[in-house]
Amino acid sequence: MGVSFVTNDVDLEDYGSELVKHIAGYRRHTSFGEADDELGLYFHDRKSFFHFDGLGIALYPDLEKTDKEVEAIYCSCLRSVYVIQMFRKSGIQQQILKEVVDASEATGEPFYAVASPFVIKRSRYETSGEDALYKFMSQGIENPKEYDALAKVQSKRFEAAGMFNITLPYYELTKPFQHWLYIPSNCSEKEKETGNSLRR
Repeated sequence: MGVSFVTNDVDLEDYGSELVKHIAGYRRHTSFGEADDELGLYFHDRKSFFHFDGLGIALYPDLEKTDKEVEAIYCSCLRSVYVIQMFRKSGIQQQILKEVVDASEATGEPFYAVASPFVIKRSRYETSGEDALYKFMSQGIENPKEYDALAKVQSKRFEAAGMFNITLPYYELTKPFQHWLYIPSNCSEKEKETGNSLRR
């Protein structure tokens, strides 16, 4: 597919996520194609990029685990976080997660993430987050050799950021330990109860 950057010229009203719009208010961002499609919005800087999809996800309570009032949760989906090689092991992914948690608290919107590490195909070196993002879109990705071990490392980062592991029985391509949810403190009690019913 052809890659065309549309940077900081996106109609953010096309996005249903207040969390995504909050981050886009101060961070450099890029959309590929239509703003409201599944490709979502990419945030990038010199060291990294991260990506929310354009649609989000609705999570429904596990009614076998609660008898309290509940309601479906609309969540932004944090689909990828990538730090370029020269800046790895310096806490950048943790800083990004804290930023997203802060945005969740500011907007009252939960977010969901999957611990799913990847490498960019045919990319031995990236000069910036923007360079990595271009290669990510144009060259594609694949699983690293140590996929499960790296997914567990990323899961620990999610947990350290305040997320909790949830059960999603309808996901078949990933393992239960890979699914994580953050519920901000200012969510409704019904949303909090829904989140709690999904805890592993």
